[in-house]
Amino acid sequence: MEYSNLFSEGKIGGLVVKNKIVLPAMGINMSDKGFVSEAIMNHYTERAKGGAGLLIVEVSCVDAPQGLNSSNMLVIDDDKYIDGMSQLADSIHENGAKCLLQISHTGRGSRRKITGKQPVGPSAVAMPYTFMMGLSNEEPRELTAEEIRAIEDKYANAALRAKKAGFDGIQMHSIGYYLGEQFLSSKANVRTDEYGGSKEKRIQFHLNVVQKIRALCGDDFVVTVKLTVLELGEDAGITFEEGTYYAYRLQEAGIDALEVMVGAWKQEATLEDVADTGSPKGQMFDVSAGIKAGIKAITGKEVTIPIISGGRAGYAQVAEEALAKEKCEFVFMGKSLLAEPNLPNLILEKKEALIRPCIGCNTCIDQQLQHDKCSRCSSNAVLGNRHNRYELELATKTKKIAIIGGGIAAIEAARVATLRGHDVTIYEKDAEIGGQVKLAATPPHKENIKPMLDYFKAIIKELAIKVHYNRFMDEEAVLALNADVVICAVGPTPVKINLPGIDLPHVMEAKEALLGKNTGQNVVIIGGGVVGCETAEYLVEQGKQVTIVEATDKMAAKMVMTNRTILLDHLKLAGTIFMNKTKCIEISKSFVEVMAENRERQHILADTVLLSVGERPNPSLYDSLVGKVSEVYNIGDSQLPDCFATSIKQGHEVAVNV
Repeated sequence: MEYSNLFSEGKIGGLVVKNKIVLPAMGINMSDKGFVSEAIMNHYTERAKGGAGLLIVEVSCVDAPQGLNSSNMLVIDDDKYIDGMSQLADSIHENGAKCLLQISHTGRGSRRKITGKQPVGPSAVAMPYTFMMGLSNEEPRELTAEEIRAIEDKYANAALRAKKAGFDGIQMHSIGYYLGEQFLSSKANVRTDEYGGSKEKRIQFHLNVVQKIRALCGDDFVVTVKLTVLELGEDAGITFEEGTYYAYRLQEAGIDALEVMVGAWKQEATLEDVADTGSPKGQMFDVSAGIKAGIKAITGKEVTIPIISGGRAGYAQVAEEALAKEKCEFVFMGKSLLAEPNLPNLILEKKEALIRPCIGCNTCIDQQLQHDKCSRCSSNAVLGNRHNRYELELATKTKKIAIIGGGIAAIEAARVATLRGHDVTIYEKDAEIGGQVKLAATPPHKENIKPMLDYFKAIIKELAIKVHYNRFMDEEAVLALNADVVICAVGPTPVKINLPGIDLPHVMEAKEALLGKNTGQNVVIIGGGVVGCETAEYLVEQGKQVTIVEATDKMAAKMVMTNRTILLDHLKLAGTIFMNKTKCIEISKSFVEVMAENRERQHILADTVLLSVGERPNPSLYDSLVGKVSEVYNIGDSQLPDCFATSIKQGHEVAVNV
């Protein structure tokens, strides 16, 4: 069988798992005040149906509200939550997967605006800012030894509730900015008692929790740990040697499996740091191989527990190779399974081209951490919408649907409408589909966006959706189609500004430069939004000198926090000049005149001037059709320029309702 390692059975303790594919715990912030909700049920049920062997249900709080991370985090600190958890475990099992519950306390990472309380931690050391999460926090109150022992008991009791609910086991959460990792870090934990002062003492909290869980739940209940084995950056507090030691001690304590991760406590990104839109495949495989080798060096024996590893590992060949080389025993496919719940089944059916790709935009994370909202996805319109309901009802009447435009909103509308039984045709003005996605895939470090374009082509072919290319459609052309439904998804139109010199030949839209039009050596970009800043990186990597002139106080304001920080730090390191709170007054043949907030004027040398002052809705075609077509809709950026997650949601929703 192809991918024989990936699709062979594996064991975690006494638990037999049908394949080596793991959905790791990823919070989606969709509980009902801590209880399992319809959205939570649908989310995990769909991934069990999709073929993953093991589902680790997301971070669940053992001590609410003190230990909450977000306002709609799952909670497992009271028996009242068992019934909902039981229904969830039953649904996962009925659909062929095994399940663990991740139990956690946020510690010093919990925010007062969510909990109403001062955070607590191993020591009174505030969580420093890290660009990886875009967060910092106030100084926590140091826990007493008695309070720590009480929290250990809360973990153990949470595990017992998981067992009563029918889960196959638990995972202790010890990564990121959560309490488990805090105890292990020499920077976060500066205690000098039984819980700190050396690596031998910093692991004690974990050893106590494992021992207490075993006492309550027995040896047949699976106990695993998700462990940071290395921290990077100026505020790092776990070396790889220490991480290996922690892994060894946990193995000796009798845990059944270990999932390994690397964390970063860096305030600024370096040129080596790359946003997930361009990050490589299989990021953790060498780390997990190093942990296995390190434990063997300590014990003189092979590792006795399975190691779970991954990191952009939702590619069958990548995962198969890691398993074959024994770099790990199970592979987590996190955001890949958020984007495509049916990923394992599609691999088995030899339909990998139909797997919706994770593009690495980090919208799923940003929605929770920065906005305390539920997760959304740029590839999967269902995540965070309609209670995560994936089932589509067949239309009671087949309609002839014309979709004008071939971007992300249009493709999703065409896919869903076709699956519901409608007769769909796409009319695209260009020679290929993709819309704004084509542009988004152009700047540096956007390699993981390109597969979305391949997916568009594959789904069109699979569903036999008719597409007419190079067809500009005006009101007359659309009315001539005699369609029952017209969906306008024609994209935005650029904001036009009145400025002396705007018509000079060296002035163009920033998007033109991204698509390959030549620029001079000295480039001024008017507008520091997402497109302006990404165009700047595209140019500085060609050795150009770039100045960005932005009227507001914030560059790339609408970009997700982690990706934004990396982009802006890259630009700073490359010598890009930022001019915030500055307006462009005039463009001449050789310079741009600008005026700062203090009304001081300055001339900036410019061989090329790029305009990136924003986009506005483009409703003209839609407006012309209202009252002339029985059903007409305007979706995506032509309705309101926004992110991919919003556009794909609109495409999905309009097709569900026609």
